[in-house]
Amino acid sequence: MSCCLGYGFFVWKEGVSDVVPGWLLWLRYNTFFVLYPIGISSEVLLMYLAIEPAQAGGSGYDWVLKAVIAIYVPGSYILYTHMMAQRRKILKGKSKAS
Repeated sequence: MSCCLGYGFFVWKEGVSDVVPGWLLWLRYNTFFVLYPIGISSEVLLMYLAIEPAQAGGSGYDWVLKAVIAIYVPGSYILYTHMMAQRRKILKGKSKAS
């Protein structure tokens, strides 16, 4: 869902008009509060659940999954706080322009 909003936002901005409707701007910079944690949690959970079958295969793929989880969790914090900063910057600029 988050990617659909993001892509829809960019399609509108690049293909339809430089002026993005307020409702689309609001959706783009507010829905991530809910959608990012859901997406990140589900991806990490699926990687965690895949570790045991990967160990049974004996290919060492389980270590790859563990490494990705170890990088993904702190990386998601960086991504989430970056989106909060972008939200502040964009919505603050919008309120000044109004």
